[in-house]
Amino acid sequence: MRQPDPATVVDTAGVDPEAFREERDRLGRSTALVKRWLPLVMVPVIVVHLLGILGVVPMSTSVPLFIAAVVALVGAAFLFNAVRSRRARPFRERADAELVQPVLSSWAREVDRLHGTTGGHLQLGAADERLLRDAGIVDTGDSVHCGESVTGVVAGRSLAVCEYRITEQQGSGEDRETVQIFRGLVAWLPLARAVRGEVRVSPHSRAGFTGGSRLLGGRGLVMENPAFSDWFRVEATDPQQAYYLLTPTVQQHLAALAHRHQGDLALRAVDGQLFLALDLQRDLFDLDLDSRAEVRQDLERIAGELNDVLQVAGVAGAWPEEVAGGQGAQEAASVGSAQPMTVTSGLSTEPEAVAPRRRGGLSRLGALIPVVLFAGWVLFVSSGRVPVFSDEGGFALGPKVLIVVAGGLVVLQLARQALSSRR
Repeated sequence: MRQPDPATVVDTAGVDPEAFREERDRLGRSTALVKRWLPLVMVPVIVVHLLGILGVVPMSTSVPLFIAAVVALVGAAFLFNAVRSRRARPFRERADAELVQPVLSSWAREVDRLHGTTGGHLQLGAADERLLRDAGIVDTGDSVHCGESVTGVVAGRSLAVCEYRITEQQGSGEDRETVQIFRGLVAWLPLARAVRGEVRVSPHSRAGFTGGSRLLGGRGLVMENPAFSDWFRVEATDPQQAYYLLTPTVQQHLAALAHRHQGDLALRAVDGQLFLALDLQRDLFDLDLDSRAEVRQDLERIAGELNDVLQVAGVAGAWPEEVAGGQGAQEAASVGSAQPMTVTSGLSTEPEAVAPRRRGGLSRLGALIPVVLFAGWVLFVSSGRVPVFSDEGGFALGPKVLIVVAGGLVVLQLARQALSSRR
């Protein structure tokens, strides 16, 4: 499938992206300011509390101040998020109507023009969980946030794309935390060629994607393309159907796309339908309020991500050969089995470092410091027999134990974060 150039899509949409830049930057600056200065407010309070533990400042002063500051910071964080969401909502609604929707319509028209079809259109709306659950290739976790959806017709075939953000609770007891396991899109298209049974392509060891139903008793199929096999595991109720769907050309295209997206890609073909999931670690159809780049880049990014959906669906057989125009064979000739494919999405094909999974809620390390300080306060106040300083000078045994335990917890947390970032 030929893919429209994102720059051309934006040019023909008839929009003025930079008219939104000032308002977007204003919202982004307020967020950056709070993120930068709010944690620093806690520093003098922690210092005063430490002085209280050491007996320099009366505990009757340091403890109430510390507790009040913690409560105030938590309340301020919730209040800021509520105010920010309320202020950003009108901007996002206007951007959807005046920027994103025209770009989606322009993209559908460009696809029609490239493939000689008519009637292409896309409509922006609200997503629900039905597509996510029908797809069966993304873990639903403990909480699913549905973003926006795009539905319509592209090159004569129906298309649905929905945004999802999924989190789950991991760990137990005090180590329990909320972890984001998927944030991206799930797409659906009907297949033009019949595929009997079910074929599932899952990334190796990627959190957030359903590992498959072990259709072959836990054994994955051996595929022809080594680069494809390095990224994906293939299962099918009928192995011949998997080889029929995943031709060498399809494997080369999927390996190239996996290279660009660090393997955060899965698909499933069942009952004449194709489901695709792509973890972007961001919302597809929203403008990035924290960005300072041109708004146009966000719009071109949207067109580029839709091109990825078009590419996968095209090589997997979502369109008849006469619509696809035989592009698969021509494009395959230019793709080396170990080299990323050059696409017209306008996005770089250079490999990027795998970004660590973003975690929800407060930083575990940041939340640990007040807990340790509060535990120290309880230790010294509840037992007047535990001195702060020894007769020989320096800290007594109690403070030393507290310092060692706190240091050990910090090192343990840093190690856990390092291991998490490598997964």
